[in-house]
Amino acid sequence: MRRIFFDESGKTGTHLFDEAQPWFTLASTDVDEAKAAEIVARCFPGRQGTELKSGPILKGVRGRRQFLDLAREVGARPERFCAARIDKRFAVAWKMVDSLAPLLRARGYDFHAGCGHHPISPDSRNSRTRHP
Repeated sequence: MRRIFFDESGKTGTHLFDEAQPWFTLASTDVDEAKAAEIVARCFPGRQGTELKSGPILKGVRGRRQFLDLAREVGARPERFCAARIDKRFAVAWKMVDSLAPLLRARGYDFHAGCGHHPISPDSRNSRTRHP
């Protein structure tokens, strides 16, 4: 079975109107794990760990060069990578829905029934049932 990976960046908790970080990003890859490991090893030689974090990588000149190497890899496979930049002001709407959904469900109305929706917010993961 093929696994599709997602990751986020820019999550600042309740600081949704932080002018220094107005964007939330979500990215996905459709690259098998062996190929992904090969790309990471080639672009970030010597870096170890189960997850690369952009903060430490982008602090130095070497890390920024490595990140550009990764960007070239992504650019060579545009059908395998997807990313979205979202203005955090729109996160207010999802927070409202995540807050209201359990209250509505307790009153017999499942806001997400039958729609195949999966939680976006980590806060909502335990607050509603996932539908296939």
